Amino acid sequence: MSEQAHLVSNDTIRARIDESAISMRQMLIVFICFAINFTDGFDVIAMSVAAPVVSEDLAVRQTELGVVFSAALFGMAIGSLFLAPLSDKWGRRKVILLSVFAISTSMLLTAFVGNLVQLVALRFLTGIGIGAVLASATSITSEFMPGRRRSLAIIIVATGFTVGTVVVGPLAGFLIDRAGWHSVFVAGSVLGYTTLLCAFFLLPESIEFMSSRKTSHDVRLDKVNDALAKIGLAPVSQLPVAETPGTGAKTGILKLIDGEYIRNTLLLWILFFVVYFAVYFLLNWIPQLFTLNGFELEQSIFALTILTLGGLIGAWFLAVASTWININRLVSAVLFIAAALLAAFCLTKPASPYLSYGAMFLVGFSLNGGLTALYAVVSRIYPVEIQATGIGWSIGVGRFGAILSPLIAGYVLDLGWAVFDAVLLLGVPAAIVGAIIVLRISRD
Repeated sequence: MSEQAHLVSNDTIRARIDESAISMRQMLIVFICFAINFTDGFDVIAMSVAAPVVSEDLAVRQTELGVVFSAALFGMAIGSLFLAPLSDKWGRRKVILLSVFAISTSMLLTAFVGNLVQLVALRFLTGIGIGAVLASATSITSEFMPGRRRSLAIIIVATGFTVGTVVVGPLAGFLIDRAGWHSVFVAGSVLGYTTLLCAFFLLPESIEFMSSRKTSHDVRLDKVNDALAKIGLAPVSQLPVAETPGTGAKTGILKLIDGEYIRNTLLLWILFFVVYFAVYFLLNWIPQLFTLNGFELEQSIFALTILTLGGLIGAWFLAVASTWININRLVSAVLFIAAALLAAFCLTKPASPYLSYGAMFLVGFSLNGGLTALYAVVSRIYPVEIQATGIGWSIGVGRFGAILSPLIAGYVLDLGWAVFDAVLLLGVPAAIVGAIIVLRISRD
């Protein structure tokens, strides 16, 4: 590669990254962001696993325990909507470091809570950090990876959350048996602080973000060339003058709903809402579906595990397939498949456990895997100056779909609907709507 420095624009920097081979440092960035999401997944499920022991130790009633779970979900929504956009102002690296620090500290303090109020407050703080960090990690991964491998990298990073949720179960059981429920949260905090140190020393700021900042040219140039050198690209001699927005210029959320982006923004919000709705509808009601179909409780819980595992494998499959096939078409196809499988399952109510497990694996593969792949879809829509805001708001709106899902399901079941009918008439249409909308979103 030529070492001759030359004037480049932000678009040229993007083109140079797209045309270059993936360096070890870029792979390390993907690994660190994966590890961050792994820690987040561990932290979220740690509370679910430890809940029976925590509720007994702190004399927390079941209804109060529901508030604890909801606090984390609301925190994730708030973090995605209002803190993730700060990544477009402060930088992806800074928001990631602050968020991981907040998550790790709240996990550590959770190990020493003495009452319900403290527990709810700390779970809310944990959720805020997770909501903020997911959008920032997605943005920095997108901005460092070549276009042909961008969807692959983003989906791999996003699956870190799922892997963390899978790992925490066996590990938490081992720790609780030997050292009590407090040890689970201490372990989560140690994992978080370790990831924080790795990110502090090894995670650079986005090159595109730094080149577009409204700061001293020389300062920007030094930072950009340092980051370029770390991923094996030649330095530049000069950057374009950073433009200062005029009076009344729209930024952040206002720019998302400006004329240029409003169509894709609204479509993305609907898309994330309906897919989150469908996924969390199943996560909450699959055990009940299996129990009503005559299976034992252990079999019902195993079906939920199979659903989650299918989602992880499906996401990895979509990550690899995205290097050959457009990600929007892939997501649309798997959501249609998920809707068909769910409809068939609810209409036939198979009595065979193996057939039922197979159906749950395929539903998880297509529906849950499709949800993870949505992060790659949204990362392609917005320019660097509002990318974290766009990703954060899409995820945040989706979180409200997850929050409303069990509430709406509970309401229709109280009206006398059967669980199978509820899934057929609510979950299936949500997947179909998502499959149609994702094809309508403009692609780069």
